[in-house]
Amino acid sequence: MSPMPLRPVLMTALLLLVISALAACGGSDSAVNLDGDGSGFSADRSSGEDGNPGPAGQPGPGGAQPTPVPPPAATPASMFFSDSLQEEDAERVGLDGDIANSAGDRIIIRTVDMNLTVSAVRDAMNEISSVTRGMNGWVVSSEQVRGHEGVISVRVPAERLDEALDAFRDLSVQVESERTVSEDFTEEHTDLGSRLGALEATEQALRTLFDRAETIEDAISVQAELSKVQQEIESLQGRLDYLTQSSAFSLIRMSLRAAPLELHVDAGPDRTGAVGVSSRFQAILSPPEGVDEFTVTWDFGDGSNPVTVSRTAPMAGDGGRVTAAVSHTYRDDSDSPYVVTVDITGTGDSEVAEGQDTMIMTVSQIPVIEIFAGEDKTVAAGDELQVEGSFTRPSGLEDLEFAWDFGDGSAPVTGTLAPGVTVAAATHVYENHRPAPYRATLKISGESEAGRSEATSTLSVQVKERPGIRAAWNPAGTGRNAVNVLADVGIVAAQLGIWLAVLSPLWLIAGVVGFVLYRRRSGVGSRTVVTPQE
Repeated sequence: MSPMPLRPVLMTALLLLVISALAACGGSDSAVNLDGDGSGFSADRSSGEDGNPGPAGQPGPGGAQPTPVPPPAATPASMFFSDSLQEEDAERVGLDGDIANSAGDRIIIRTVDMNLTVSAVRDAMNEISSVTRGMNGWVVSSEQVRGHEGVISVRVPAERLDEALDAFRDLSVQVESERTVSEDFTEEHTDLGSRLGALEATEQALRTLFDRAETIEDAISVQAELSKVQQEIESLQGRLDYLTQSSAFSLIRMSLRAAPLELHVDAGPDRTGAVGVSSRFQAILSPPEGVDEFTVTWDFGDGSNPVTVSRTAPMAGDGGRVTAAVSHTYRDDSDSPYVVTVDITGTGDSEVAEGQDTMIMTVSQIPVIEIFAGEDKTVAAGDELQVEGSFTRPSGLEDLEFAWDFGDGSAPVTGTLAPGVTVAAATHVYENHRPAPYRATLKISGESEAGRSEATSTLSVQVKERPGIRAAWNPAGTGRNAVNVLADVGIVAAQLGIWLAVLSPLWLIAGVVGFVLYRRRSGVGSRTVVTPQE
C-alpha cells in the first residue's frame, strides 16, 4: 500500500493549529515597547500611564484589577507527538501548573508620587540619584525647570522602597504630599504564563511540521504560521518581563520645589471706606536679588473673587517696588471690618520668594445730605440776585463747605459753614439777559469717616431786560435807531402824498361844495335890514 500524501495532512494540521492558537491567545494583542521610565520593557496596550501595567488585553489605568481570562484551549500537539514528548514539553514550559514565578509569590507593583520642598533643586536631584544608585536602582528621568523647580523619577528594589522613601524625606525641607499605589497583577501574570506555555507548544509543533514538509509551498505555509506564533510569544514574554521587573523595582516620582526666600510685603495702613464707593489698593515689596517677576493676589475678605496682577514698578531710592493699583467696591457693611490679604510670589532664574501681609478695611455707609436750593427766581439784568439754599447736617459729617455756581461762566461763590448752620446764602448780578433761564447750582460737601459726602440742588433764574433808558448810552446803536426812525417817517410821508394825488378829484369837488356852502352862509348872515327913519 502506498503511503498517504503528506500535504493534505499538513494543511489540516495547520488549520487546527491556527484555530487552537486563536482560541488560546484570542485576548492577547499586546506588543512590546520601551516605556517612558527607561526600564527597557513594557506592554504597548497592556500598560497604564507612566509604565504602570494594566489588565491583559486592554490599557491599564492605575488601580485596575486584572480581568479574568478563560484558560487556553488544548494544544493539538497530541496529533504529532508521543505521550513522552508531550510530558517533556509540558514540563519545560510549565503546563503542569508551575509558572515561571514560584507558587504563592504575589506580583505587586508599587508606585509612589511625592511633592517635596528642598533647599536647592539641583543639589537635591544629585543626592536622590546617589541614594538610588546606592540601592542598586536607577534614575528613570529627570528635568530641572528654571533652577527652582524640577522633577525626577527613579526605580529602587521593591524590598528597599520604604528605606528609599525615608531617605528622600530626610533630603527635603518639607513633604508637601505623598501618595502610594499598590496594584496586584498576580492573576494576569499567571494567565500570561499559561498562554505563553500554550504558544510555545504550538511553536514546537509547527517546527516539527516544518521539518517534515515535502514541498517548498508547504514549508512557506508552515513558516508563515510559525512567524505569527513567535510574534505572540514575544509579546507575551515582554509583558511577563515587564510585570516581573516592575514588581521587583518600585517607581518613585518626585516633584521638587525650592524653598522660597522671604519677601517683605507691606499692604499699607488700615483704612476706612464707604459702601458703593470704589477703593484702590497698592502694596510695597522688597524683593531679594535675582527675583524680578511677580504674581500679586489680593483677597478683599468679603467673599468676592481674588484679583491677581503681575505688574510692579520700581521705587526711587531704596530698591523697593510698588504693585499696580487694583480697585474694589464693597457692597455691604454688615461684616465690616474686613481683613484684606495680599500674597506675592516672586521668581527669578534660580530663586523663588514669597511674602504676605494684611490690613483692616472698615466699611460704613456715607452720611447723606439733603439739600434744597430754593424756588425759581426772576431778575432784571444788572440787578442783584439773592439766593438762600437749605440743607441737613447728618451726624458724623464735619468741615462742611458750600459752592454756588450761577451758570453764567462766572467764578462760583464758595465758603465754609459754621457748626449748626443749615443755610447757604449768596448774591450775584447777571449782566446780560437772555430768553432761556440760567441754572444756579448749590453744592454742599463734608468729610466723614466713610469718606467725602456731597449733594447738589439747582434752581432756575430768568434774567429779563432792564426797563428805561440805560445809563450806558451806545452811540452806534442810537445812530442806527435814528436812521431807522427817519426812514420810517419818509416812508409814511411818501405813502400820504400818493394817497393825496390819487384822491385829488374828490378833494377838489369837496372843496367847491364847501366853498359854495360857505358863501351861502356868509350871504345870509351878512344881509342888512334898513329901517326907515322918521
